[in-house]
Amino acid sequence: MDKLGRVKKINRWLPVLVAGMVLNSVFPGQVLAAESSTDVSGIENRVQETERSFEPGAAGQSTTTGEETNYSEQKTMASYQAAAVETWMPDANLRKAVAYYLSDKVNTINPEDITKESMAKLKNLNFNLYLLNIASGTVVDLTGLEYAGTLESFDSSNIVAENTPTIQMMDGGTATVQPNVLPYLKVNGRLKQLSLGTAYGVGIPAAELTGVAADINRLNPTDVIRVYSADMLDFSTLGITTETETGVFSSLSYNAQTPYQLPPLTIVEGQTGEVSYTQDVLKAYDGAPLISNQVSVSNPLYVRFVDENMQSVGDSQWQLTDEGITFAQFPQNVAYIVFNYLAPPIRSAIPKTSYLLSAMIPIVRATPAEDVTVSYLNEKNEVVRPAKTISGNVGDSFDAATAEYKFDVIGDYELDTTKLPTNAAGNFSAQAQAVVYHYKKRTAADVTVKYVDEADKEIREAKTISGKIGDSYDAATAEYKLGTIDAYVLDESKLPANAQGSLDDTAKTIVYHYKKESKPVTSKVSVVYIDEAGKEIQAAKTISGNAGETYDATTAEYKLAAIKEYILDENKLPTNGKGTFAAADQTVTYHYYKKNVVPAAKNVTVKYVDEAGKEIRDAQTIKGQTGEAYDATTEKYKLIQIEDYQLNEDKLPSNGKGQFSETDQVVTYVYQKTGKLAITSTKYSIYGTRSVAARGHAAGQKNLPKTGEETFLANILVLLGSVILVSALMVLVRRRKV
Repeated sequence: MDKLGRVKKINRWLPVLVAGMVLNSVFPGQVLAAESSTDVSGIENRVQETERSFEPGAAGQSTTTGEETNYSEQKTMASYQAAAVETWMPDANLRKAVAYYLSDKVNTINPEDITKESMAKLKNLNFNLYLLNIASGTVVDLTGLEYAGTLESFDSSNIVAENTPTIQMMDGGTATVQPNVLPYLKVNGRLKQLSLGTAYGVGIPAAELTGVAADINRLNPTDVIRVYSADMLDFSTLGITTETETGVFSSLSYNAQTPYQLPPLTIVEGQTGEVSYTQDVLKAYDGAPLISNQVSVSNPLYVRFVDENMQSVGDSQWQLTDEGITFAQFPQNVAYIVFNYLAPPIRSAIPKTSYLLSAMIPIVRATPAEDVTVSYLNEKNEVVRPAKTISGNVGDSFDAATAEYKFDVIGDYELDTTKLPTNAAGNFSAQAQAVVYHYKKRTAADVTVKYVDEADKEIREAKTISGKIGDSYDAATAEYKLGTIDAYVLDESKLPANAQGSLDDTAKTIVYHYKKESKPVTSKVSVVYIDEAGKEIQAAKTISGNAGETYDATTAEYKLAAIKEYILDENKLPTNGKGTFAAADQTVTYHYYKKNVVPAAKNVTVKYVDEAGKEIRDAQTIKGQTGEAYDATTEKYKLIQIEDYQLNEDKLPSNGKGQFSETDQVVTYVYQKTGKLAITSTKYSIYGTRSVAARGHAAGQKNLPKTGEETFLANILVLLGSVILVSALMVLVRRRKV
């Protein structure tokens, strides 16, 4: 083959080689896989076949010129480039928009010419429906936009974006997007302008603008924020806290043709002077009432009075206040007040925030009605809180069943739902109306009385005290304070401090603590009396008690000095005469010895003396055996009165009772004068025993007349004197008559 032929053959091979390189770059795995499954001889055969196919006159091929060959090569290259861009930027509308903004006056870029490298040169991207002929609302997949460089401006407000990647914006850039794209905008610094939605559409529903505040505040535009909503009335719900100079907030659905209807303004019949109106529906982005002088706007507020046909009537004289707006006068036929916030000039700078919307206030003319009084009474019809008054106009409705008037709880009282008023809601009229709510004492929280052991474990079912708020309770009564529970006894050292009190809203728990009741161990002490041979000389005595208690067997009841002819042996007294009862029985033993000769006992003399120690009657003598007991306190010896002497109870003898001994003993009773003369006979005292004083009286004095005898004699003498006097008077009277 000559040199020219080889050159021509190379030219014919060139498109194939280029196509192979492109395929290998796009689908390297498939090409390598195909090659790996083919042997070398097969490859050589295909190369030879390919060479023959490009030779002039080969079967199925036509002979072409060099120019035709170059055109074919360019076309093949372009087709492979188009296939390549579709793999990473699948949406044709996105490729169209990107190609448009990559082109300039010198170079026109076709969509299929876009490469990842060329995307870095993209500075602006605007899905303008006029420039690109992309219909508004078209769904566009933004995959591939992640290869774009830092954008100066981006506008996707007319399309519905899907699969949005991160979009890098330049510091001072401009973005106009829908809310779903907003989170993907990133900026190193601050945007200059940010718009949500477009002024040429229907606006974004207020519900879709919820939650945009975080991204708006993050992007923090320096110059302008625009929010084109469809129906937003309270722009403070956006939550914007940026440092942006100005803003434009629109509700595109509420325009001059379809204004939003605010709550009505009622003009009372006969009302004169200014009329004020306030509302809290329309609010600026900072929460201030939109119709008030708290909001400074760049676009003028236009106010008109219109009739039922929306035709202007009269002049609207008004003034904004901090709370709302006041009107100086109202023409009689005014039906609505229309508010229009006019748009500022399109190309002028916006020095302040603007609001683009329209609203109107319906005018209602009314007649004042009598008030509705809402009262609050308890079971005794006593007032539990001051009454409230509802005012309005005839025909207007009122509702006293709202939380403003109907209270579930008032202090210690709760609403009696069985006595709810039937007229709590109704219409105002020319007659006064009364709505009465009845209340009863509130049910208090229960008081629970618990019974626990040392481990705080309940040992019986708890008791409950219920009642009304303010009622007193007493859990210290026998009904709740139980002394014993089965084998437990109340621990008096741990009595609850809150056993008494008043019921209230707070549940209370009263805890009584109990400890295991230990049953006492009883035992006895036997007191025995034995002689020298250890033989009992008298029946034993028994002292019983509980273990731990004390006993005393050394008293006269148990320690007997003598038993018949036996004498207590003082040298063998028991050491356990006093002690403590133990679990086991104990014995106290007294030893006695028998005396060979029992000496005669001396007498006990009972004497009766006055305070000077002088005997006032004969002494008495008591006799007995040594060791035996005597008792001079009986009536025989202890005389309460002797003639005009009375026993001195303060000086009773200490030895009125005792035992006979080998020496004489004297028991002396002391008496004191009573101040009365004792009546005695000449022979015996009133006690029937002749005394020393009685004997002296009989010997030295005569008998005196008895008291009864003196009285009888005096009576006879008086009677005789009376008879003599009467007789003398009768004689004297007769003589005068003669």
